[in-house]
Amino acid sequence: MNVWTKRGYDIFSPTDAAGLLRSVLNGDVQVWATEVERLFKAGSFNSVDAVGLYADRSTYDGEAEGFVYLSIDGDGAGASSTVAFIKESAASGDWSPPVPFQGDKGWSPLFRVVNDGARRLLEVYDWIGGDGEKPDLIGYIGAAGLTANIAEAVDIRGPQGVSGSGLSWSFEAGTADEDPGAGNLRANAADLSAATELFVSKVSAGGDPVASFLAGLTNSTSTHKGYLILTEPSSGAQATYDVTGTTDAAGYVKIAVSGHSGAAALTDAALLSVVFSRTGNAGDLNGVNPGAAGLSILEAEDVPEFWDAIEAALPSNLFVDPAGSDSNDGLTVSTPFATIQKAFDTLAKYGPVLQGFWNINIAAGTVTEGAKWPLGLTSLNRVLIQGPEVTRDEPTAIIDGTSAVRNVGLNFGFRSYIRIKDMKIIGFNAMGEYGILNTDFSDMYLDNVWLDGNYFNIGSRVHTRLIKRYGKAINGGYANVLMVDFCLCTIGYTGSTVYSGSGAFAETDGSHIGGGIVYGVFASENCQGHIDYCLVDGNDKGLFMAYGTRMNTPGTQYSNNNVGVEGNGGSWLLDGGTAVYSGNGRDFKWGSFSGRVDSNFYADVENIGQTAFLGRSLATTPAPATLGSYQKHVDAFATLPGGALRDERCRLKVRAAGSIDKGASASGRLMAFRLYAGGNFLAAGSLHTNSSASGNIVIDIEVFASSLTAQKSFMHIVAGSSRLSFIDETFYQTSAIDLSADQPLHIYTWRDSGSDDVTFEVVSAELYGSMD
Repeated sequence: MNVWTKRGYDIFSPTDAAGLLRSVLNGDVQVWATEVERLFKAGSFNSVDAVGLYADRSTYDGEAEGFVYLSIDGDGAGASSTVAFIKESAASGDWSPPVPFQGDKGWSPLFRVVNDGARRLLEVYDWIGGDGEKPDLIGYIGAAGLTANIAEAVDIRGPQGVSGSGLSWSFEAGTADEDPGAGNLRANAADLSAATELFVSKVSAGGDPVASFLAGLTNSTSTHKGYLILTEPSSGAQATYDVTGTTDAAGYVKIAVSGHSGAAALTDAALLSVVFSRTGNAGDLNGVNPGAAGLSILEAEDVPEFWDAIEAALPSNLFVDPAGSDSNDGLTVSTPFATIQKAFDTLAKYGPVLQGFWNINIAAGTVTEGAKWPLGLTSLNRVLIQGPEVTRDEPTAIIDGTSAVRNVGLNFGFRSYIRIKDMKIIGFNAMGEYGILNTDFSDMYLDNVWLDGNYFNIGSRVHTRLIKRYGKAINGGYANVLMVDFCLCTIGYTGSTVYSGSGAFAETDGSHIGGGIVYGVFASENCQGHIDYCLVDGNDKGLFMAYGTRMNTPGTQYSNNNVGVEGNGGSWLLDGGTAVYSGNGRDFKWGSFSGRVDSNFYADVENIGQTAFLGRSLATTPAPATLGSYQKHVDAFATLPGGALRDERCRLKVRAAGSIDKGASASGRLMAFRLYAGGNFLAAGSLHTNSSASGNIVIDIEVFASSLTAQKSFMHIVAGSSRLSFIDETFYQTSAIDLSADQPLHIYTWRDSGSDDVTFEVVSAELYGSMD
């Protein structure tokens, strides 16, 4: 069967019979290709002389030229698809190169899923991709092949299996707290939404032991341990719970649950898939865990933003116990720090601005070292430092500075925001030491804090705020409460009754400030605020104010102090008329524009209404005409009670209404005055009136004091805006003056000539000068 015009070798060989290079002619190639195409397209399998494996081709090596052998396993050189070999001559084994053999391209079915009620069927609805005539087979996939009857089609969706990767238990409808049986699970309420416990077998429905899995449900250090999802595959019903704890029992585990959602009932004996989604451990903020009570702040699945979680969460706690160790983590009562300083340093790791709410809990006992707040650490809310609750009685958590290295019990500064509750601080009694110090724009609230015997019990300096409710500040070595430089205080502000002096404080009591060697409360340099319904007793000076200080002290009892209230440098006291002054050496001591004021902080001008007479001559001294009830203590200008007057002036101004006549003398009338302390002559002076005047008259007397034996005086008499005269004379006191006594000052004025008595009415008088 020779179908070739030329042999393939003769067409494609690179050399001729003599071994010389030869050309491949395009015409020969085209003819040969046409003959091959005709062989395999125009022909058929009937044109193939033999079919078999490549290894069997050698059987036909002796066939004649044109013999066709179809190798169904490839060309023996790696190709595995069917190829044809053609004898190119009668010579043995003279086969052509392999010729690929390919029939018509087949057709592929198109499938689609068809719903038939609950069933899902597969339908062949078309054919694509083939050559020749397209098959006309259309129908559904049935058990025996394609079928046109939909009822005979096979449901390609089988029964639903147990979903997810969870474990399996069978639901048991009982509610008793007992072993539900191997492979079973039950709730403690028929209504699953009311269930608070699940009773779960330690063996799964498949018979596998799962006790370790159940015990691990509470491994998370968060309060919320995770979510439990119960799925009933046969019905699709689901119920979910929050897991809060587990309790081991014989053969089963009790799982404490809350927060139910989903199905309120499941089918008895139905197979359940149980999946547990664990909550992560509480996070590590800058190397510090916030502690047990505050762990929920880190549950990010509950809130969108971390810091929002902190603000909404329970307070985070640190614990201090004198019996603890600073090598502990301080996060629990059983692992406390030994020092308050360690707790402060731990808080600094959350800085520079503390978010949320923080407690430092101090156990009963005595801490022997003070603590300093970390520099630059602030907070959005008050950090609470608290001892055990004692209901306003004497605290049991104590800081004793007797052997402390630090010179301050609790030292706060730079915008700290603190509340201290139920603490007692003692033993910081060396000069300059403080029980509590609050500085530099800080804000402190003391709630039933007792301070006893410290040099300064409480110090509040430089734009600070001090709130003190209940508690004591007593026996201060220098001052019980020291406030300097624009401090705002509210001491006992919420009280409405005065503390009895012993025992626990009542809900309505103010604070106790007593026994200060020098000061009960020292407030200087523009301090202001309230000291309400407090007991201020047994101090040298109960309340001392200086340099623009304003204090409101309604209801406060000043008792048994050397001086109840002292003011200097433009300081004012507003007591609302409800303060009580009893048993003091002196209730008030004022100097330098200071005094008691009304509710608008206006000075309470003393309206005397006393008539003073002008006598006729120096030789005739009239009976003393005093300024009525106008009395000032001479020692308002002394360094200490009983001490000498300072080298500064004190001034007495007398405002009067009336007239002074120059008289007939060209030199005017001679006016004279004398100033007495008690019955003792202190100073005197005289002047000539060289003009007539009437109307408002001011007599302004200044006394310079350099010792108790010499006084220099100045006197001005002014009518309207004109000074009438001036005289400078030095006089000597007639006898010693007791500067510690309560002595009224008297001023006498008279003239030396004239037949008529000229009178003027004293409207007001004031005495002011230097003060400690």
